[in-house]
Amino acid sequence: HWLHERRFLLLALIGLLPLGILLLTGGAVAYIAIAAYFSVLWGMFFFCIFKTDQVKLKECCRCFLVTALISTTALLIIHAFGLLAVAGAMADSKHFIIRFIGMFFAAGVPEEICKAAVIFWLVRRKGVICVPQTIVLYGLFSGLGFGINEGVCYQLGINREQGVDGAYFLNVLRL
Repeated sequence: HWLHERRFLLLALIGLLPLGILLLTGGAVAYIAIAAYFSVLWGMFFFCIFKTDQVKLKECCRCFLVTALISTTALLIIHAFGLLAVAGAMADSKHFIIRFIGMFFAAGVPEEICKAAVIFWLVRRKGVICVPQTIVLYGLFSGLGFGINEGVCYQLGINREQGVDGAYFLNVLRL
């Protein structure tokens, strides 16, 4: 009778999906799929917690996908053309203040603008005034979409420089 228990099957799907991803994929594809899985899982949680009467699931998905696909691609193009090269060079400085300023302008400001641009576009085009909780939820979805690319970059970069324990705990905290 367990095949007819909807809650059991849903729980099994949620719990076993990462294992299925790992068995069916590998390398960067597995990192992307696992990052997307956890982003969607957190998105479902946030949707249940922060949903207002104004919130539309379609708009949440739009925030998530536009940020994941378009905003991160725009940021990669900006970096590829060296438009933030000076700030990037400052971010590699050994001096804390210079490194902070470099990271602020090479990573912080452009990343937050990419996430916020989607929210501004969504809120401005609706023609209605959104309550702050609605905007916060859309912001969370935008951040989760951006987090997929960011998480994969961490996995393939700085997490590999850590020992096994450090990498494990960084992954758990991130997910």
